[in-house]
Amino acid sequence: NQVLVTGPESLVARTEVLHTRPVNLAGRSTTFEERVAVVLPDSLLQIMQPSRVSVRVPIQPPKPEPQTRNGARPAQTERP
Repeated sequence: NQVLVTGPESLVARTEVLHTRPVNLAGRSTTFEERVAVVLPDSLLQIMQPSRVSVRVPIQPPKPEPQTRNGARPAQTERP
């Protein structure tokens, strides 16, 4: 995505990356896309377009824990 911003030339020239509002992962178990608001690093900058961007959040299933041949899980030991 691209976002068009305006503001003082020196500030715009220094702005290489913009961030978004946090994306809530609660209850998510698969990859999803969501439109999220862009957050400006300085109040002197203004977003011309768009104020929201699409983000794709890849979610991979957890890796299965290793098991022994009889199906039991290996014991975990604590190290001092």
